[in-house]
Amino acid sequence: MLRQRCCQKWSTAFVVFMLSLPSSSAQYGTSCASSADCIELTYPHCYVYWKDETLGANKESYENSLPKPSQAQVKGVCTGCISSCDCSVNQYCGVGDISIAQVMSSNGGTAGQASETDYKRLMKEMELFGIAFSSLAIRSRCLDYIKPKEHCSAHVRSTLTTLVVEQKTEDGKTVGMYRAANGVLSESLAPRFCGKVNSWAPMFHTCLVSGGLSQDISRCAQGPTDSDLSTLDFAATAAVCPRWAGYRESSIGEVFVSPACGVGDAVMAGGGYNFVSPAIDWEGVCVRGECAVCLDGDRRCTTLAEAG
Repeated sequence: MLRQRCCQKWSTAFVVFMLSLPSSSAQYGTSCASSADCIELTYPHCYVYWKDETLGANKESYENSLPKPSQAQVKGVCTGCISSCDCSVNQYCGVGDISIAQVMSSNGGTAGQASETDYKRLMKEMELFGIAFSSLAIRSRCLDYIKPKEHCSAHVRSTLTTLVVEQKTEDGKTVGMYRAANGVLSESLAPRFCGKVNSWAPMFHTCLVSGGLSQDISRCAQGPTDSDLSTLDFAATAAVCPRWAGYRESSIGEVFVSPACGVGDAVMAGGGYNFVSPAIDWEGVCVRGECAVCLDGDRRCTTLAEAG
């Protein structure tokens, strides 16, 4: 009986102790402005992806050009790594569960603009870039390499991607256009690729519109086969393609953002955003039909000799 009570007391104390420990998972993805905000040792890096520099351009008023700047607003997220140099040997810094969040500017000043209309257009443009980039992934976690088991023979640098995409001519007819691109990985080669792909580009950008006159935004209103929305040479390749977004109403007219696709470590910038969204998490080399990876933690195989 005494032994049973002791076990119960120990069990209760252990549960209380465990509950009192900080939760590391709660810190992964926590908002930050600098590394000082990332207090969990497992996720010590603050990846800053947005900075509102319009606050530094504020003036006394639209009529008074005297400067009235305020401190820039910064948005970041706590991560386990920013590059593979932050990871242990035999690991790499790859895409985890974190994606870019939409951020709204809190600038209530002039933002360096000449009129209230210009200010509203600028704020709306920044908002649309947030719509365009939201949900794109970033490198944030140290991961183990998982090599494909299929026969390996494809490398990004030596591939030629060919495909046919639909486009509309000026008279409204839909025609097939042949496209070719060098040095990008075609989705058809995925089973033979030594590495991990995070994103395959669609043939057309997703386009989102809003506002009382959104139906008048012609670049989004002509259907998914409109050539204006084509991702062109990026289609069906390893690439990151942001959304396009538009807004239209009578007081400020039309505001539209159309960020381009990117390959490799694709740099996404605009509206205060500046970050890298990797189309490919990692790439090794094919050695006698097998996928080989440099396991030194901070660089990649580039030649067969290095691969061993």
